[in-house]
Amino acid sequence: MINMRHRSGIVSFFPGALLTLATSSACGQTVSEGSLLYWRFDKVFMRVVKAGHVDLTPIDLHGRIQTIISVSVAGRVAAISGRERPGNRPAVFLLDWPSARISRTLDREVYQVALEPSAGRLAFTTYAGTADDDDSADVSVRDLTTGKEVVLARRKGLPGALTWRPGTKTLTFDFQRVLSRSVNRDTGVITRSLRSSIESVDLESGEVTPLYQGSAPAWSPDGKKLAYRRDNTVFLYDPVEGKSSKLYTRSRWKNDFVGNICWSPEGDYLALNATAGVMDQGLECVVIGVGSGRAISLGKGSYSCGPWLDNPSPGRPGH
Repeated sequence: MINMRHRSGIVSFFPGALLTLATSSACGQTVSEGSLLYWRFDKVFMRVVKAGHVDLTPIDLHGRIQTIISVSVAGRVAAISGRERPGNRPAVFLLDWPSARISRTLDREVYQVALEPSAGRLAFTTYAGTADDDDSADVSVRDLTTGKEVVLARRKGLPGALTWRPGTKTLTFDFQRVLSRSVNRDTGVITRSLRSSIESVDLESGEVTPLYQGSAPAWSPDGKKLAYRRDNTVFLYDPVEGKSSKLYTRSRWKNDFVGNICWSPEGDYLALNATAGVMDQGLECVVIGVGSGRAISLGKGSYSCGPWLDNPSPGRPGH
């Protein structure tokens, strides 16, 4: 274990695995909140922190998952989209954390997944054609008890994040529409101009409500705030006031944010990934304090950080 000191606290880094964050609250008490899940295309790790003890045993996938595309966690259940071994077959798996039991729930190519907080339903995105900029993609929901599925929306472009609003029957998602595309004849590099839009759909009425231009929407655990990003700025949207406010802007000379935004279990922190290294090789894990708007880097590597695991230490002090 490597400890790295920051002005806002101490970060413990387990190479190739997962990071835990300890910070100080405004009242001077130390808070330890959950653990971050770390994963890459072929491995997933879970670390549990209980009363200061860190369990370093990685989750056993029993050799069934060959490639991981996306991960979602709801309580003790995780949904993993990817490809199954053997045969490299596309599938979505349900993984029970305590028992390490794995079951296959979908047999198709799925991009993003999002478990409902109760783990009763699974939202997912699939391409209507091939995974190309000019094709359409569907946002669908599957009842994990009955197996019934419904397509909620079809959009032209690249599907982004999916997020359930806790306490409601609302699903929020984003799509990136390709406005223009050009190819450098000398280098072959493709440059695209994209516009990302966030929308919410009511599962009872089917009504779709446009929200903001942005990407990677993520509802807070209490459903009162929606985090999203636009370029290198992270915003918080308050649905009651109908307003968004800036939480954090990443310096222009630093690499861009990529992937999803993940809330910590108590709603105190956001975890994001940014490209890192030369030619955007690797990822940097960044954690932002929701109350302070301050960010710290948890290091760089080949693993994507997030989502968080809901296992705060016993006796967590209030603040």
